[in-house]
Amino acid sequence: MLSFTLHLPTELHFGSDKGAAFAASAAKLGKHAFVVTGSGSVARLGYLAEVERLLSAAGVKITAFAGIEPNPEAETVNRATVALRAAGCDFVVAVGGGSTMDAAKAIAGLAASPGENDIWPFTLGGVKAFQLKAALPLACVATTAATASEVTPYSVISQRASHGKSVLGHDFMKPRVSWLNPRFTVAVPASVTADGASDILSHVFENYLLGGDASPLADRHCEGVMLTVIETLPRQLAALTDEGLRGNLLWASTLALGGFQGAGRGDSGFPMHSIEHSMSGVRPELAHGRGLATIYPAYFRWLLAHGRATARFAQLGSRLFGLTGDEMARARGFVKHFELWLAANGLFQSAASLGFTAADLERVADYTVKTYGDAKSIDALGPITRDDIIAILADTARQDLPLLFFTMQLLTPAQLGSLSIPNRVLFAPLTRRRAGSDNVPGDLMADYYRQRASAGLLIAEATMVAADAQAWPHQPGIHSAVHAAGWRRVTDAVHAAGGRIYLQIWHPGRATHSVLNNGTQPVSSSNKPLRGDTIHTPQGKLDYPVPRALRTDEIAGIVELFRLAAVQAKQAGFDGVQVHGAHGYLIDQFLRDGVNDRTDAYGGSIANRARLLFEVVDAVASVFGIGRVGLRFSPLVGFNDMVDSAPAALVAHVAAEGERRGLGFLELRHANYDQPAEYELARIARKHFSGSLVRNGGFTRDAGEAAIRDGQADAIAYGVPFLANPDLPTRFLKNAPLNTPNQETFYLPGAPEGYTDYPFLKA
Repeated sequence: MLSFTLHLPTELHFGSDKGAAFAASAAKLGKHAFVVTGSGSVARLGYLAEVERLLSAAGVKITAFAGIEPNPEAETVNRATVALRAAGCDFVVAVGGGSTMDAAKAIAGLAASPGENDIWPFTLGGVKAFQLKAALPLACVATTAATASEVTPYSVISQRASHGKSVLGHDFMKPRVSWLNPRFTVAVPASVTADGASDILSHVFENYLLGGDASPLADRHCEGVMLTVIETLPRQLAALTDEGLRGNLLWASTLALGGFQGAGRGDSGFPMHSIEHSMSGVRPELAHGRGLATIYPAYFRWLLAHGRATARFAQLGSRLFGLTGDEMARARGFVKHFELWLAANGLFQSAASLGFTAADLERVADYTVKTYGDAKSIDALGPITRDDIIAILADTARQDLPLLFFTMQLLTPAQLGSLSIPNRVLFAPLTRRRAGSDNVPGDLMADYYRQRASAGLLIAEATMVAADAQAWPHQPGIHSAVHAAGWRRVTDAVHAAGGRIYLQIWHPGRATHSVLNNGTQPVSSSNKPLRGDTIHTPQGKLDYPVPRALRTDEIAGIVELFRLAAVQAKQAGFDGVQVHGAHGYLIDQFLRDGVNDRTDAYGGSIANRARLLFEVVDAVASVFGIGRVGLRFSPLVGFNDMVDSAPAALVAHVAAEGERRGLGFLELRHANYDQPAEYELARIARKHFSGSLVRNGGFTRDAGEAAIRDGQADAIAYGVPFLANPDLPTRFLKNAPLNTPNQETFYLPGAPEGYTDYPFLKA
């Protein structure tokens, strides 16, 4: 880590209840405040009145000044300074977004400079650049999450007459006290919220990419900010009034440019900001964050094409999106995934779509190198020349291509608990009977899963947690080191292909036969046998036997089997596990009252019947962490002779318990998703579970897309379509025909037919 100096004078008050504390601290700055606001929304929404009331109660006299523009004008700063001096104010309070706070800093600096009446010469490129000597004390109330102006010494000012936009900054211009009130940001429109998120990301991207790798701690700080914004913005756009999400973005904004983001790393310029400032100088109506979002992809591509920051991009690919592979693959993958995120959040456009002409691009490039460079270039690990800037901006034209890849929500990145996934097309767990006779996965299974590694997440088939928990021959196990070693072939193959894979861990309960388990009688929640079906065994089809009801004192042993299976799964290299609580197997036999007639702590009420499920969830979470644990359940699926008297209440309870724990994802397995009763269960699950909801059961490409767009799911698990189409996400992207599945080959032990021989699309 390199040496550094930080100047941190700002006293921060975070929270809607911190107004009085903020006002008390602001009152220590002076007796007469010059309160600066923007165009009127702060007053209209009542925020200004609230701040003024708090300041007045603290004994502060107030003179108000409204009318600060987006991309604040030097002339407005000059006019405000005249008003401040005339009123005799001794400190400044900004109530508004980044433009208001930037203008307030400039006003404070100019007001403290006797004989000076124009701020523009003090900006970068001006004849008095950075020659201000002092500033009046400043307090800020931020009403947007974007610029971090509430903690920085920087002020960005425009001059419309010259189409100029430039920066000034001194440590004495940093706000002395700031109030971060998430409630004041709730009314920010969706587009402005997204623009602000883009701005936040730019502050951590600039130094992260160009400042080197001398400070791993700064890297993790920046990555935490990035992940917070990437994960929060989609949820915020779907729930604009959610104050908790607003708080996440507001604090991320402050942390993105408070000084820690580059501490211990090398110095770097702000080339993206330099280009964007020039863009919004030419077009003052352009929001700063929107301009940055336009620059990102083309600038990133340009850096990679010129061999700059490749390792840093690759690290972001690994840490933000879970990418694997060689350095360049991860670097390019990051750019692609970030493009998808921009597109999914309405931030993907070209310079031309914003109204920039070819002549405008030349003006932007000329102003950039003149004001922010040496008249020939700016620096980004080497020169970016005037012509390079024009080429970068021209390359944004590809961002207008009408590619489904950029508009299809199924193919956008998502977060499943603590796992980042590149798309929302999941491979559902499917029984295939291709393990060896010893229940150990081999090379054939490794090839099968590797072929399907383009899934956002592969969920490997139901895998038995104990030697006496086999329900059909040639199913895989995960109850010994030998099984883990076999599965390691699979996970290594998937990871080498850039995929992510979870293991579904499972116990059949009564849905098996003693013939398959060396004479061991099946166990269940009760002694009710499975009726209406037969089981395939080495002795042919047999009726299901009467199970033995587990004693209460035996249940802890079942939970321990799942925990030990999770330990083996982790040794095998899985990224997480899914607990199988569906389809009439052991956990489901406890969940649903059609089977569970117990009178102990594991029967009767829904909470009691769900006790085993969540004891298992907690046990496997102790191995992987709750963010890497998924849960599948199927309250309306009648398979294996199952029924429940109150499925809606069961869903509500399971979803709420998953929410309380922070479950990685909840998979709702439908008999068929489009049945009204199934739709209602999905609605209930969404109501009680704010995490990632995965749905599964009859979805087509278009139905899955609609469910994502309508907020009814965060990802869709596809079973048979993925079985027959190993490149299913690509086929969805191109809307290509799907292979026809061959049901006769679904369960052929050891056979590649119908397993690894389905064709891929031809290039």
